[in-house]
Amino acid sequence: MDVCTPRRSTRLALALLYVLTILPTLSTAWSFNFFFDDASDETNLRKDSKYRENEYVDLSDGTDIDVTQPLLKPMDWFLTEKEITASRGGIPRNGLETYTSGNKVTVYTVTNEFYSAISKELHATKEGDRVLHAAWDTCLIPLEADIDPTGKTTRFDVVFKGIVERGGSVNILSWTNHLFPAQNIKARDAINEISPSLVNGAKAIYIFDDRVPLLTSSHHQKGTIIAKNKSTGKDEHPIAYVGGIDLTNDRWDTIYHNNSVLREAAHIFFRSKGWIDAHLRIHGPAAKGIAANFLQRWNSDYKPSTGIDDSLFRFTNPDYEKLPPIDYASSNTSSKLGNQNVQIVRTFSCIYKHYKEFAPRGEQSLLKARIKALKNAKNFIYIEDQYFTYVPELFDALMEVLPRLQRLVVVLQPSIALLKPAGYEKYVYDMINPMKKMFPNKVQIYTPKTELNLYVHTKLVIIDDVYVSLGSANWNRRSMTSDSELNTNVVDDETVESPDGITVLKLARDMRIRKFMEMTGLSYDKLNKMKFIDAADQFRLAAIDESSIIMNFVVKDTWYFHTPIDTIRGQVDPQEFSICHISIDMLCPRSVTTFSNVLPCAVILFVAFVSSTTARQGVDKGDPSDGSDVAIDQPLTEATDWFLTEQEITDSRGGAPRDGLSVYTEGNAITSFTVPNEFFNSVYDDLSVVGDGQRVLITAYESALIPFKPDVDVSGATTGYQNVFAGIVERGGQVNILSWANLLERSSVEVRNVINSLPPSPVNDARALFIFDDRLSTISSSHHQKTIVIAATSSSGHDDHPVAYVGGIDLTNDRWDNIYHNSSTLRDAGGITKDFKGWIDGHIRIHGPAAKDVANNHLSRWNSDYMPTRGLEDDMLSFNNPPYYKLDPLDYASSTNKSTLGKQSVQIVRTFSCKYEHYTEFAPHGETSLLQARIKAIQNARNYIYIEDQYFILVPELLDALLMVMPRLQHVIVVAQAPVGDAAYSGYEKYLHDMVSPLKKKYPNKFKVYTTKRKLNLYIHSKIVIIDDVYLSIGSANWNRRSMTSDSELNANVVDQDTIKSPDGITVNKLARDFRIRKFHEMTGVSYDKLDAMTFLDAAAQFDVAAADDMSLLQILSAKTYLYHIVFLDSIRQQVDPQDTCNT
Repeated sequence: MDVCTPRRSTRLALALLYVLTILPTLSTAWSFNFFFDDASDETNLRKDSKYRENEYVDLSDGTDIDVTQPLLKPMDWFLTEKEITASRGGIPRNGLETYTSGNKVTVYTVTNEFYSAISKELHATKEGDRVLHAAWDTCLIPLEADIDPTGKTTRFDVVFKGIVERGGSVNILSWTNHLFPAQNIKARDAINEISPSLVNGAKAIYIFDDRVPLLTSSHHQKGTIIAKNKSTGKDEHPIAYVGGIDLTNDRWDTIYHNNSVLREAAHIFFRSKGWIDAHLRIHGPAAKGIAANFLQRWNSDYKPSTGIDDSLFRFTNPDYEKLPPIDYASSNTSSKLGNQNVQIVRTFSCIYKHYKEFAPRGEQSLLKARIKALKNAKNFIYIEDQYFTYVPELFDALMEVLPRLQRLVVVLQPSIALLKPAGYEKYVYDMINPMKKMFPNKVQIYTPKTELNLYVHTKLVIIDDVYVSLGSANWNRRSMTSDSELNTNVVDDETVESPDGITVLKLARDMRIRKFMEMTGLSYDKLNKMKFIDAADQFRLAAIDESSIIMNFVVKDTWYFHTPIDTIRGQVDPQEFSICHISIDMLCPRSVTTFSNVLPCAVILFVAFVSSTTARQGVDKGDPSDGSDVAIDQPLTEATDWFLTEQEITDSRGGAPRDGLSVYTEGNAITSFTVPNEFFNSVYDDLSVVGDGQRVLITAYESALIPFKPDVDVSGATTGYQNVFAGIVERGGQVNILSWANLLERSSVEVRNVINSLPPSPVNDARALFIFDDRLSTISSSHHQKTIVIAATSSSGHDDHPVAYVGGIDLTNDRWDNIYHNSSTLRDAGGITKDFKGWIDGHIRIHGPAAKDVANNHLSRWNSDYMPTRGLEDDMLSFNNPPYYKLDPLDYASSTNKSTLGKQSVQIVRTFSCKYEHYTEFAPHGETSLLQARIKAIQNARNYIYIEDQYFILVPELLDALLMVMPRLQHVIVVAQAPVGDAAYSGYEKYLHDMVSPLKKKYPNKFKVYTTKRKLNLYIHSKIVIIDDVYLSIGSANWNRRSMTSDSELNANVVDQDTIKSPDGITVNKLARDFRIRKFHEMTGVSYDKLDAMTFLDAAAQFDVAAADDMSLLQILSAKTYLYHIVFLDSIRQQVDPQDTCNT
């Protein structure tokens, strides 16, 4: 079965791009004072709202407010024809009625209900039927995963193929997803390959639609219409499905949200373990309006994908014809099929000039209808939404009615990591905070429990058990004014008496109770008997019940809320009706691009031209060798062949000699860890015996209160982070932790609080101290070093040395895993899982003089005269440090560069930015010894290079080095993480292509790139280079420019003196070869013994075998280029992957 690839939202991605483009222009001298000088939300937040903060505080919880009879008539709630016309800039709406009556509406509050219904409906189509489907996203998933997980009969393309075979026609109109086209293109191709019907020649056609005003815009409508080709029935009407659910991955779920195994087996799972959403089915005249909306878009004279070059975009559409209108003899306004009145409301941007047939000045009937409905509320409002971000008009409407309401209950999706830098967390705060401050007991905000990893995707508003609004539109400005959206607003004619003693409407109340049942876990019968306010109180109980799915939603004021400016928000969450006077002619020609609000037209045109011509220039045919024709060569085995000289280190530091660290050290005893649990076991074993007369020094990127050995202590009662370090202090050991002031992850703050609250040791008054370090060149920089040192306070032993850990693994969540990556249940139970089901990484333990170098790196940072977190305000950042003292230097009598403990030579190499002025004591001109050492090592390669890295993106110097040595190598193997999340959206997908493409084109059979299978949801975090089974480089530095030149990094480069003969007949070094074989074992599944007996080329061949095996970890990583990559100019790259260079 085809596995759907992850969805990537254009609007989110470009939001981040725009932020990164704007930030450098704000100020050339970044300082936190810039953010805090005007740090009051209350001052600036409501410039576009008539409500002001702190007018008063209403402490009512609603119990003192009498229930009021709500409005029941549809025209009390629906827009008038005149109001619809006004929402369209004065242009009357054709093809859609003001509202319709007598519809039969069925609601689906859980996604599997919708999928089961639509699957059965589509399977029942007959000759002459028409299916019209508008989509935001599509994927080849089974529609009924519970009974057909393989998709044999219910897979997306199989279902539509069956429709055509029976003589029905299919027309699918899907948004052109520029940032991740793969799964939609696969669906498009599958549909367009369906043969015409043998019954009547009916066809299936899938076309992409890019007719939106901005590259950040989208077609977000989600509707399916099933209609007869012609109907003469007096009361016969089509059927339509409208709501928040696309026929794509991640969506299928049940009310219990406990089907992760089934979702994975059916290839539905992508990012979330469950899905919260809603949809409805309409049988009646309203379905004609939904069909008319589809046909207006399909039949527009301005065709989609016009001028797009298929070789770059791959969004070309097949030839297609305009579709005939729906042909029904029945009324367009009324029916006797059911009791529901329906008004169709929409959003079309007013700034896009090619909606001239159906929305020449746009349409905001959806927003206007929502405002009207909110203002009608008498008793309560229930909102379930993906965003619930600040929309000024909706905020004002809520503030107007809240004094008379009993409750406002909101269930929302918290901002995912990607959305935070785009400002969405701030916009949620802007919406919620003023209401919570003014009505703290009436406004209830909830979200799913973090550990459940459920995604709230609903777009639902229920008011007074009378009014239901459901469709594609999120509670944000873009859905209200910019993206194409379609909602159905429903008012029932069937009334019921509620326990509150008022008359309400059956459909709305039933839907609200079913949603409350899902959220609280209470039975339908119990909720049905409750007054509304009692039912609302069940949310509060559920939020503190560990067995429920919800928790209280809290978003706190954070310093970076004050950085996004309105021009940035205008890209991520545009509000367009206020700018409709702007001439569209000022924008770039549509045939080139729509990213015109971000980049000058001339730049876009130039880049598009360069991209287009470059794609056609071609390259040489390359070297067809697969390495088997290249003779094996004896590699260099001496440490001095591989390591930088003292002069080269000095040169890498702008001419400043390096103090406190040896050029390299000999005689270290090194233990390597190719799997995280090996590292955690060893760290725990070492730390659990630290006591009086010892010290622990840690540099960290991130920390979390996780168990070190969850396989034997899942609760962390013994091996938990806090207990391990508490034990050290109790036994008399000293702990000093130096962590990056991580602006986006808060777990380190919790660790800081725990560590700094540990009491002094009863043995000797030793203490634990955790401080944050923000001393970096830019706000987007990080301290990325990951080291642990265990040292004696004083040692007189002749060959006594500290122990150090160096590598890619932080003591934080998501990291612990075993070689089989099959411990997701254990990881979940131990609170380790955060975003992934498994982790691939590496680390080493050094016992010897090199550990002194690692310790001195920590001490030089800790003891700097320029103290960290200067000027930061604790109430906003929570990064204040306690008073702390400089630490004593290491006190060892043993040699600083030699030992007899082991046989490994080690050179410690680092990165410090040359642009930061406060590294005066230890790197006054920065340091790039790590980059220079890597270049030298690559140039030494004789036979092979194995790279395992989180990124593997373009570093020009490293690309040049690889291209130089490739002719003489047998193979270069790369295992890299496919760009996901923030990395993908900020250009790393392009930078991966820039690194891989020149090598792959020139050496297609020698250069191989792999990643892990997406369905496994493993994360490759390693920072490893192995060359010729001789040289091992491992540490914190990723294969990117920021790690090579900007972020603080530390790697250990190792050359063993213990040599062995390999099956290739050459002398290699034992440690490097053992590490490489263990990594190959992890990646391919072939046993250590078998790999140990193989030549390198035979072992390398196992990667391709594994990539073709569904049971293995691996798949081929294809680094493709897309036309949207042209927006990632060097100014953007310099923000996300800076290359800090200086002239000293």
